[in-house]
Amino acid sequence: MKYPVDYVRYAAREMRKMESRFRVGEEAPMSQEQLADVLKAVWKALDEIGDAIEGLQRSRD
Repeated sequence: MKYPVDYVRYAAREMRKMESRFRVGEEAPMSQEQLADVLKAVWKALDEIGDAIEGLQRSRD
């Protein structure tokens, strides 16, 4: 099982790669399948961030 932070770091790394490909002018920086994988990593990362925030809020209450 991956640690929640792994999803966040993976998503950030993939977004940086995507941004750099756009900067150098690649017309098709990634395939639809690759883009779907990146988007899946991003939503998993956001879910993990949301869970962590909820956990922090519960611990304060």
